Amino acid sequence: MKWKILSPLGLMGFVAFYLLFGPMGTDNYCIGDTVSAPVAQYVWTAPEYGTPVHHYVVQILTNDIDTLTIDPVFVESVMVTVDYGNKYLVRVAAVDDAGVQGGYSLWAVPYTPELSPPEF
Repeated sequence: MKWKILSPLGLMGFVAFYLLFGPMGTDNYCIGDTVSAPVAQYVWTAPEYGTPVHHYVVQILTNDIDTLTIDPVFVESVMVTVDYGNKYLVRVAAVDDAGVQGGYSLWAVPYTPELSPPEF
């Protein structure tokens, strides 16, 4: 999926935004009462024209209530440990060297990690 973010006055150009959801590394599994936590990785690409990006501001909305703002993010990705059963949405904005922040992308498609039944 791809989103484009345009800063005010086109200063930073467009940013393509990709989302990679799901467990990173090994599969989720249960050992007794312990469940491994999934990780959602959010990845985007820097603008191809306009002023250079200094950093990004990432907002993660959980269950349509709580918003976590991660600022600054100096790379084009962020990994977040998520909880089973909670709904997550994300958006990102670029900030240039002068501190001018572009507009946020649209909220991403919701992601809700679900615990699958154990395999025998």
